[in-house]
Amino acid sequence: MVGVMAVERLTPRQPFSVIAMSIVSQQIPVERLWELYSYNPFTGKFHKRTNTGKEIKGWSASDKRSWLIQIYYSGKSVQTNYGRAVFAWVTGAWPDPTVDHINRDPSDNRFQNLRESSFRDQNANRKNSGPYFSGQNRKNPWKAQIKINGKLKHLGYHQTKAEAQAAYARAASELP
Repeated sequence: MVGVMAVERLTPRQPFSVIAMSIVSQQIPVERLWELYSYNPFTGKFHKRTNTGKEIKGWSASDKRSWLIQIYYSGKSVQTNYGRAVFAWVTGAWPDPTVDHINRDPSDNRFQNLRESSFRDQNANRKNSGPYFSGQNRKNPWKAQIKINGKLKHLGYHQTKAEAQAAYARAASELP
C-alpha cells in the first residue's frame, strides 16, 4: 500500500493566526528558547544569552493588542506572540491554544500576569466586552446586554450605569 500524506492548506475562511501559532509551537522546541534567551521575572523581558545580554523588547503588532518576538531556528526567522514565548520559557511547554494577559496590558509579560486560556476566555477579558456601555440614546444612555448560548440578548436602555448593572445582574442570576 502506498503511503498517503495529508497536506494542510490555508483557505480564505481559516484564521491565519491560529494556524501560524500552531506551526510555531510545532517547529520551535522550548529548549531553543532556553538556548537563546534568559528571562527576567521582575520585568517580564527576555535577554539575549550573549556577552551583551541585550534586552529583547519585541514590537507591537498592527492590531496593537499583542507583542511579537522573532525567533531564529533552523535557518528561519519565525514570529510569535511574546507572551506565548514567555509562558513556554517558564513552563517548558507551548500554551494550548493561547495565553491571556490578566491585567489586559500586552506589554506586561511577567509570568504572574499570564494565564493559559482559550480564545473565548481571552475575548471575555477585553475592555470593551462588558455587559453595559454608553450608547447613542440621550435620554437613557446606558445599554445593558447579556450573551446566552452565544446569542446576545438586549436588556434595555437605562439612565445610569448602576441601573444597567442591576439589569445585567438580574438576568445573570436567572440563568440556569
